[in-house]
Amino acid sequence: MLNTLNQLQLLDVIALKEPLPENGLLAGQVGTIVELLAPDVYEVDFSDNNGQTYAMLSLHTSQLLKLHYVWILIDRSAVRSDRIRASACRCPAETS
Repeated sequence: MLNTLNQLQLLDVIALKEPLPENGLLAGQVGTIVELLAPDVYEVDFSDNNGQTYAMLSLHTSQLLKLHYVWILIDRSAVRSDRIRASACRCPAETS
């Protein structure tokens, strides 16, 4: 399951794992996958808050980190519930 959660797809939001100074991009810069160019190679759009593109690059999956905006529980049966609550920062408290 973890493998499928991290597979990249069109329109996924990603962050750069490494800086690309030749393109003016820092590690952690956020972009959107807009095209699959080859196996493990994607065209990524980097835009400002107004939607204006400031960089469009072909990047390998090894350079990208897929971002997740919701809390995903991978395998609850493998971890005690008190450890899950302690490790999940914005998780609502469970009621009994």
